[in-house]
Amino acid sequence: RLALDAQTIDQVAPGEQQPESDHGFKGEGAENCIAPAGRWRHAKQWFSYDLSDPKSEARTLLLSFAKGDAGRRFDLVVNGQRIADIELGQPDTPEEIYTREFPLPAELVRTAGGRLNLKFVARPGSIAGGLYGLRLLR
Repeated sequence: RLALDAQTIDQVAPGEQQPESDHGFKGEGAENCIAPAGRWRHAKQWFSYDLSDPKSEARTLLLSFAKGDAGRRFDLVVNGQRIADIELGQPDTPEEIYTREFPLPAELVRTAGGRLNLKFVARPGSIAGGLYGLRLLR
């Protein structure tokens, strides 16, 4: 846990009012709730956060999802550039919540000016999320 905290540049607790407000939350068709596994955020259309990377050292996004949302498809867009087409699956892990890493293009980080806008956009007929955690890592 300490190693993860040392790697973390910025993070958001989805579904929590103050952390979302601090990170410029926006969305259309977005909902949040509390489940036994924790708070989450999802959207039938899209939702977004603004993350701070003042030294332009971000390399990876670490996102947390729930096994129960398997089959959902959505795009991960950073500063207007789609960096991943995400399809949630059923990972072989005993925990309900699991994490996935998404590398950030170095050029995108270099030209971002220390600010990254992350947008989660639902694919037609699907839902973006549920997102249980979000960390920007060195």
